[in-house]
Amino acid sequence: MRAAVQRLRSIISNAVLGGGEADVSATASAADTVADSKKAELKEEAKKELKEELKEELKSMEQDLLRHQISAKWELMHRIDRLREPERQLTCALCGHTEPTEAFAVFESACIFEGGEITRHQCPQCDVIFGSSLILSLSAEELTREYEWHYRVFSEGDSTEQELRAFYALNPERDKKYVNWGSGAWSRSIEVLRADGWASVWL
Repeated sequence: MRAAVQRLRSIISNAVLGGGEADVSATASAADTVADSKKAELKEEAKKELKEELKEELKSMEQDLLRHQISAKWELMHRIDRLREPERQLTCALCGHTEPTEAFAVFESACIFEGGEITRHQCPQCDVIFGSSLILSLSAEELTREYEWHYRVFSEGDSTEQELRAFYALNPERDKKYVNWGSGAWSRSIEVLRADGWASVWL
């Protein structure tokens, strides 16, 4: 044991006093290489983080700009619409029933997608609530562009459970047909209902 301790002391002494200069130099060189490699790695990580931050910032700016454009567009459309003479008669968008405007109940709400105020009417004949007239006046191409713009900014959650509750609240009958209008790509309600035997449900 004493011999081993003396040998260890000798090795340490040689290293400190210069006997292991070549080993120390090699170790220092290796340490510098490791340090340089670490610096390059940290620099690359910093660049990646900065790139991700810039992407997120640009995406946020793009969405803010799109929201502003959507809001400005619909504000202008509402202003133009208010300059028109009010409709004296309305025609139901579903059943085609026509009566004086005051015969239709009015429902007003605020669009959560930057579209301003929404005015809908309830048909006294079939009870369907339809509107707004501005949306219904859009062509298929205009409506498609509207959705494309909105879905670049907004997204919807999975509304499957709510749609299923609404469907069964209607006390549906197997021999009738049902349309889930505007369910979107996030809902699985049609898939679930058809698996449960409801063949006459459609998007």
